[in-house]
Amino acid sequence: MAFDADDARLLADTVAYYHERLKQSPEALAYLEKRGIAGAARDEAIAHFRLGVSDRSLGLRLPEKNRKAGGEIRARLQKVGLYRESGHEHFAGSLMVPIFDEAGHVVELYGRKLLDNLRAGTPKHL
Repeated sequence: MAFDADDARLLADTVAYYHERLKQSPEALAYLEKRGIAGAARDEAIAHFRLGVSDRSLGLRLPEKNRKAGGEIRARLQKVGLYRESGHEHFAGSLMVPIFDEAGHVVELYGRKLLDNLRAGTPKHL
């Protein structure tokens, strides 16, 4: 992840990170299978739509938040909607579906919580 990149690159890098995490997430892969997306079709869908998962690990790849660089990147992630003021990933626990414009740039993100047993008031769709 290029910490000094512009917002568009920051979004693209984060989408790429979430995409790689999905491939290693048994929970997210099981969620797709539960939804009827399995086998080769699942792998094709993951690749074609660049699906990902926000698994609460993004912060582990960032500089410590008490360091200047860590505070700056978290502020930028908050500005583009990926982090909350609390310092947590906004889409934590969600299957990530990036929305691209005609040029292939990320313009929006949709998140669907993987679990159904959420605290009262927690939205399933972000």
